[in-house]
Amino acid sequence: MTSEPKRYGLLLREQERRRVYPVEWFVGLATAWVTVVPRSMPFVFSVTALAMASVVVRNSGFPTFNFRNIPAWILASAVLGAWVVLGSLWSIAPLVSLTLITQSALIVAGTALGLWAAARLEVHEAWLLSRAVFYGLIFGVAYLGIELFTSQALLREFFAYNRWVDPPPETSVLKSDKSNYYFGPVALNRNITVLVMLTWPTLWWLAKRTVPMTSSAWASTTLMGVAAATVTLASTHSSSKVALLCSAFVFAIALLKPRAALALVTSAWIVLSLFMLPLASVVEKAGLRNAEWVKVSGRQRIAIWGATAEATHQKFLRGIGAGATPYHPLSHAAQSRINSHAHNIYLQVWFELGAIGAVLLSITGLFILRAISRLSDEALPLALTQVSAFIAMSTFAYGFWQTWLNATYAMGAICVATALRATTRGTIAN
Repeated sequence: MTSEPKRYGLLLREQERRRVYPVEWFVGLATAWVTVVPRSMPFVFSVTALAMASVVVRNSGFPTFNFRNIPAWILASAVLGAWVVLGSLWSIAPLVSLTLITQSALIVAGTALGLWAAARLEVHEAWLLSRAVFYGLIFGVAYLGIELFTSQALLREFFAYNRWVDPPPETSVLKSDKSNYYFGPVALNRNITVLVMLTWPTLWWLAKRTVPMTSSAWASTTLMGVAAATVTLASTHSSSKVALLCSAFVFAIALLKPRAALALVTSAWIVLSLFMLPLASVVEKAGLRNAEWVKVSGRQRIAIWGATAEATHQKFLRGIGAGATPYHPLSHAAQSRINSHAHNIYLQVWFELGAIGAVLLSITGLFILRAISRLSDEALPLALTQVSAFIAMSTFAYGFWQTWLNATYAMGAICVATALRATTRGTIAN
């Protein structure tokens, strides 16, 4: 990738823009792949972070390391991680806890490496990598659109002709003639999650890739945004819908008043990370789990939240131990509403790591928001939009220890940093 950026890198020479480099093939195919097979995200994310770092080292050599320059959010993450490790000591399944902790630590390290590399790429390299993600996401949107509107015909045909591959047991039912599989809509929930977390940096690059913004940039951004939103809203994954709508709301505010949007996102983080425990109890006592106007999946989550919040008070300060939710006795009791995860990462942190863990998680998030606040008002809207999508998704979907989900969040952060490097004047190295 040897091109000369023009006008601080927002425009490349026409002949360079028309070329496709080998690294683009990799990033584009990887993006398309994870929208089809979201569980592969940890591997794809790790290889992407290492590849980007290798490009930076090739350009400028190995960096000098200074402990005094370690970002505060990494130090806060290390303190939180130390408490999580301690939590494994009183966990019901300590070996499982240590495995989950190791996976999470690797993701945090990969995120730091990927963000470091994205901020130090040559501008034209970041531009090309952002374009590659766009190409991959086009395929992903098309694939998910076909699957949603054909009752997952592609997935059914794949397993019909590849009997040596076993489909996910929790999302498939063998038909009576033993010749085909039926997949419920929930089978695509992970795919839609990946789509939502990669959409905003792609739209940002599409809109900002030319200066001034041309009619083709407007058209392509609008078309991609409408297509991604249509696929998301047509799915059955309510958490992704909420994340998309909340992030769109924050984006609209951030375009007009970026610092007001920063205050809004920060307030939401503080409320959810510190006060999710009493909020869950209030929602449960309000009887919303029996309200007919709430979707069935929403009522199930409210029931899980209420039962988890009630059980949290038994070990309020230190929690039941890292990764112990699936092994807690109440998780197996016939009358218990506690699930294998809380469908809310803030509440699961309260349950497993106690009040101490919740405070440390909140502080870590605040340090991340502090780092984001140092971005220019030009770059702030994209970063805040991505963070708001993460906050909303984490409120309703999945659990704290799902590796593919955490890797998806990390991949989204790296895509944001790459898009900002490609389209924003000045440096985002800090």
